[in-house]
Amino acid sequence: MPEFLQRIQNAMQVLRGAKAASPPPDFAQANSYDNFADYRFRWSHWNPPATVDYKREVGNLDGHSLVAAVFNYTGTRLPEAKPVIRRTNEDGDAKIDPNHALAQLIRRPNKHHIWANYSQAASIDWWIDGGVRFKKVRDVGGQLIELWHIPHYMMRPRWPGDNGSPEVPRETSLDPFLSHYQFDVPGKAPVLWPASDVLHLKRGPLGEDRRTRQPFAPLVKELYGDDKMAQFTAAIMKNMGIQVPVISPKDKEVRVDATKAAAMKEGWMRKTTGDRAGEPIVLSEPIDFEKVGFSPKELDLSALRLIPESRVAAVLQIPAPTLGLLVGLQNGTSYASSEQARQQGYEEVIIPIQSVWEEEINWQLKPEFKDLGEDDQFWFDTSNVRVLEEDKDALVKREAEVFRAGGTTIDQFFTAIGKKPLGAPLGDIRMVPGIASPMSPERLIDMATKPPEETPLTAPTAPVDQEALAKLLDIERLFEGLERQMKDFQVQK
Repeated sequence: MPEFLQRIQNAMQVLRGAKAASPPPDFAQANSYDNFADYRFRWSHWNPPATVDYKREVGNLDGHSLVAAVFNYTGTRLPEAKPVIRRTNEDGDAKIDPNHALAQLIRRPNKHHIWANYSQAASIDWWIDGGVRFKKVRDVGGQLIELWHIPHYMMRPRWPGDNGSPEVPRETSLDPFLSHYQFDVPGKAPVLWPASDVLHLKRGPLGEDRRTRQPFAPLVKELYGDDKMAQFTAAIMKNMGIQVPVISPKDKEVRVDATKAAAMKEGWMRKTTGDRAGEPIVLSEPIDFEKVGFSPKELDLSALRLIPESRVAAVLQIPAPTLGLLVGLQNGTSYASSEQARQQGYEEVIIPIQSVWEEEINWQLKPEFKDLGEDDQFWFDTSNVRVLEEDKDALVKREAEVFRAGGTTIDQFFTAIGKKPLGAPLGDIRMVPGIASPMSPERLIDMATKPPEETPLTAPTAPVDQEALAKLLDIERLFEGLERQMKDFQVQK
């Protein structure tokens, strides 16, 4: 009896406000990626030894412009497809339900974030770490009510016997491959969460360390090279693009001591730098100037920077023009090529990511909602994604040709071009090829079952207008005369 009363009290609390029985994660002082060393490239056994520690030199990946171009591209386009539930009936017809609790949970993960916010955060983790993790928050009745994104550098996989701290309980009921996730917060003790309380979107298979391979791992040298070229360019611009001059007396017999050399240097810098840069210089004695270094044209590294850009686009399978990379803009600047690149990027990058996430959400979150049947699936609805929409003019022209050929009815034509159908019987009419006349299904059947009536051919009875014929002959003679005159005509030079 006390247990029954407790269950009633729990249910009443759920009805009053659906308060969380498991609290949201406590992020404490974790306010920067820099608090965690494993935000950088992870170390693994497949890395060959090298004289340069490229991974350490590259540092935090979120600060690299090529990496940021990738996760900003996907992060801003993933929210264009809306989370829905797709229900399929016995006839195979699909119906979209955007208001189901699971769709709303993804659309509004918690009271502080929307899906567009978490799409950007998830994109960063997807490309840098290879996995995205969300903490499940439940109400007192055990129902899933919130999702909280946990940055990858704050969470690590755990399993029995992994020799980590704190120790994972050794229980036979636990999954020996992956039983927990450890939540690490600076300044606080680590927390172990059961794997069932974490939504993990994985980019690939889990390795020995129960992590997926980092997508940018094969590109570490390209990132290193691009970063060094950027630093070199910045160093040149820091000096205002001015090459270092060597100043010496014009008379080779004159020797300059250290005191006079320092005075000459100070005078030169005072007259050529700061607020006085660009002012005329009047010298009191003959001096030679010699520039040390290379000309701006010789310092142009734009061609070299194309190599890392092309490698990033090739390895990650993202069209370079969609990322705004120079290597892509040089080869596709027209409107048509830009449109094709945008569509190609969405179809080859965004949709595959959405497909993986759909399958993971259906696998890990769908069992939490008992009202979803076997044929009900979580889905990202791309029907209103602008880049995937066909050009309206081309659509109307194509559908009009199909309608005139008798391939569709009036209602089917209206539906295809986005207009409201008329309904039967008028909406069932279609055009018959050859005569281009509206025909109902009954009329078509009637014409097909009855033989056509033969109509005798009659010769035209309209009289010929002799006056018009004479005028036509006069015009023809006039043209013949003009042609003869033109043959004898010569242009005066």
